[in-house]
Amino acid sequence: MHRLKISLLSLYTLLIAYVTLSSDSSSDSVVPDLNTFGISNLDKLAHTGAYALFYILAVTGFGMKRLKSIRAILLIYGMILEILQTWVPQREPSLEDFLANLLGVILGSLVMFVLDKLPKNRFTLALLPNSDKS
Repeated sequence: MHRLKISLLSLYTLLIAYVTLSSDSSSDSVVPDLNTFGISNLDKLAHTGAYALFYILAVTGFGMKRLKSIRAILLIYGMILEILQTWVPQREPSLEDFLANLLGVILGSLVMFVLDKLPKNRFTLALLPNSDKS
């Protein structure tokens, strides 16, 4: 089970990089234009949700004893990806996107904190790190 969690985290890490560093031109974009939905800042909500899930996957993969390291690594990763957008056509780094990533890490932290405090059942044990002995 631990290998599965690490594999999912690895795939998600690559997915985040791929989506973040893909060209934003409408003809070959891998990400739909979120502005077409008419909701302002929907892309920031997507960043927040993506990094909340990123944090949860990282904690389930590496454990609750490494929370500060996980937070730091995810934020540095997000910052590097934002900077790399400088060289991607029709993309640019954004402080607002980085702040949305930060908010996602905070939200993911809160989710894991709450899950850790809930009574243990099959659902919480599946999400919490070190819940299996494999």
